[in-house]
Amino acid sequence: MTTLPRFRFNQSMIKIATAGFSFKSWVGPVYPQGLTPAQYLPYYYRTLGFDTVEIDASYYAYLGEKTVHAWLEKTDENFSFVVKLHKDLTLNESREYPLKAVGRAAAERFAASVLPLKENRRLTALLAQFGPLFARKPEHEKYLADLRECLPEFPLLVEFRHPSWLKPEQREATFDFLRRNNLGYVAADLPANLRLPELTPQVVGEIACLRLHGRNPNWFKADRDERYNYNYRDEELRSFIPLIKEMEKKALVTLVTFNNCHGGNALVNALKLKKFLGLLGPVLLKREELPGL
Repeated sequence: MTTLPRFRFNQSMIKIATAGFSFKSWVGPVYPQGLTPAQYLPYYYRTLGFDTVEIDASYYAYLGEKTVHAWLEKTDENFSFVVKLHKDLTLNESREYPLKAVGRAAAERFAASVLPLKENRRLTALLAQFGPLFARKPEHEKYLADLRECLPEFPLLVEFRHPSWLKPEQREATFDFLRRNNLGYVAADLPANLRLPELTPQVVGEIACLRLHGRNPNWFKADRDERYNYNYRDEELRSFIPLIKEMEKKALVTLVTFNNCHGGNALVNALKLKKFLGLLGPVLLKREELPGL
């Protein structure tokens, strides 16, 4: 069984993050004017008090060694990373379904790119996000099992976008399959739509994960940026608290990631949720002006 990396967790096993930290649209709404891209990560960590971030850029391009080492230098042992698998390994954009065999060369290349994070005990998990064409069928289960074999040394979380995996009559079989293959599970909050799975909480393995994408009703009609243009209302954020606390009881680490990054919504919502959970750091608590609070 893959074990968790032994870095030092900060304050709580509930780790709230955003899906990325480097967005020009965040300057003004949440980052101060004049902040340079090189200063985004230190500000996210040191000033705003986040101890985890999800790296979404790794889906589009393999991470460079200099980039990864720069992240390590700008943070310390209390800060960890969740890294999204490259699209070569989930084939979401090639639309080659049923899926071909896992590209082992791509898996090796990806593993090498995140190895410095693992070696420095700063990698919480890898995230495999599969698209709405990835239905539950034997060949797709085999693909997941093969993907697990290609990345044996890494905690691996799986998010489904096809509802067949999480239909009431199928979900227990899905969770059993994930457990047998040492795969973690991502509970995703998505717009209410028959083409997308409904939020289905479950803890599979040591790491629990809740990923919040927003509830934009134009999900299938909007471009990528607009699709994630959603600002959770306070009552919506508070509604997640019982679920998060229940997940915390069953997992060693509970990840809550906001992917509604458009215009800084993710960061504002993440700060609010931290406030509601009593997880805001002392620096922010002493400030008169909190971003979005």
